[in-house]
Amino acid sequence: MAAELAESHDLMKKQAEAVLGDLMALAIRHLKNGHKIRLTGLGLPHLQKPPKCPCTLQGEPIGRDAVGLDTRQ
Repeated sequence: MAAELAESHDLMKKQAEAVLGDLMALAIRHLKNGHKIRLTGLGLPHLQKPPKCPCTLQGEPIGRDAVGLDTRQ
């Protein structure tokens, strides 16, 4: 992306990479602080808090019976 941006705006590749890096850092900082940002074409991105435990993604942890494994050995 930086190479295309540099070529289309007559910038050096390092300058374009710096601009993109700073833009992403700024966007992430604002999102972490709870602010809303609008990216044209992408909408309003927002951060979600991760679940406390991976098992809460499905509500119930998957046991041996749920996947059809024989519990008797």
